[in-house]
Amino acid sequence: MKRETYIRLMDWGKSTKRRTWWIEALNRYVTNVMYLAYPCLLLWLMVQRDERILKAILVPGISFVLVSIFRNLYDAPRPYVAFSYPSVVKKDKTGKTMPSRHVFSAVMVAVTFYYVIPLFSIPMGVCALIVCIGRVLAGVHYPKDVIVGAILGLIMGIIGFYYC
Repeated sequence: MKRETYIRLMDWGKSTKRRTWWIEALNRYVTNVMYLAYPCLLLWLMVQRDERILKAILVPGISFVLVSIFRNLYDAPRPYVAFSYPSVVKKDKTGKTMPSRHVFSAVMVAVTFYYVIPLFSIPMGVCALIVCIGRVLAGVHYPKDVIVGAILGLIMGIIGFYYC
């Protein structure tokens, strides 16, 4: 993304209070839905005494650690830092933008739901897509950050759940 594109996007996002509210709400509430859905799924597996609970914990957990390690080593600047222009959603972090862990986690939750309850993966997938769009509209990630986060979540989830 070029600086001019980023500035236009941030100006569009901040142009009305309603638009800013929606962008902030999408980033906060849809992310919270994903993060609440995952423990509910684990609780359901535990109550059901379902043996898939071990994979449902280990695959996302190990994958999250690996993505976090890569992100810390890569340590790319956030767009609002690189372009010296404030984002729609206020953030204090200056680096560690690539890949987006919010997006990675949202996609991993959707893949976990697909592994356990395929029908529920559809709304979880829609929520993950909203998280992807919201992170860019908020100005806290580049499009490549969310694309890489989504691809990693998908690939690591498929490998972990179906090939390990």
